[in-house]
Amino acid sequence: NDVTLSVAEITSSNILTAFPGGRWNTFNPTSSTDNPEERFINVNAVFTDANDNLWVVDIGSVGSRTYTNGSKLVKISLRSNQVERVYYTSSL
Repeated sequence: NDVTLSVAEITSSNILTAFPGGRWNTFNPTSSTDNPEERFINVNAVFTDANDNLWVVDIGSVGSRTYTNGSKLVKISLRSNQVERVYYTSSL
């Protein structure tokens, strides 16, 4: 029932901080049903490119439940720590 961090930054004090902040790491499959397109549901890959972007692959499902607009590729600028674009991969 607890919400865990899907994507986090390790600070210089070795503390995990939700990344990129906001509502992105607040999804709880037992109580969160609103705005899955703006939250990480089930992250299964991250990649940093040569242009200082973090790409996050979210499969958008938990167990047998798939969330509308939950499956997505999220582009986060590491310069601004802001989500720049979201590419939805399904529209169930």
